Amino acid sequence: MYLNKFLPLSIVSLLALFLIGLSHQSYSQQVQADPFNEHLFPPELIMKHQGAIQLSEDQRNDIVVAVSKSQQGFTHLQWELQRKMEAFQELIKQEKPDEEQVQDHLMTVLKTENHIKILQIQMMVQIKNILTGEQQEKLRQLRRR
Repeated sequence: MYLNKFLPLSIVSLLALFLIGLSHQSYSQQVQADPFNEHLFPPELIMKHQGAIQLSEDQRNDIVVAVSKSQQGFTHLQWELQRKMEAFQELIKQEKPDEEQVQDHLMTVLKTENHIKILQIQMMVQIKNILTGEQQEKLRQLRRR
């Protein structure tokens, strides 16, 4: 009787652990094969190695403009995200939150996060287009060190 009562729970627990392990393994593989990390360059990396890649003054100025424009959008969206996260947290703190409201709030949070990510990728693509092929290759080599 005791075994029959807890056997389904044990199977569910093992299945949950297995799925968590799979998701962790999948995440680890994604991090290793991150196309953004391999092909795009954050401004901090370029700033750190500007001498090594022989960044010209015009390129530096163009990158500063791209980063400045993006930063304005980031600031606005970060404030908006914080406001939406606070509302979401208040909702899920309730003893019995309404599932539909939770889903709606979560969707607004995720949309804002996605908008931020899109702006980040757009900025890094703009920056990549400013760099020469040789500079990009040099940055890849420097990043691997």
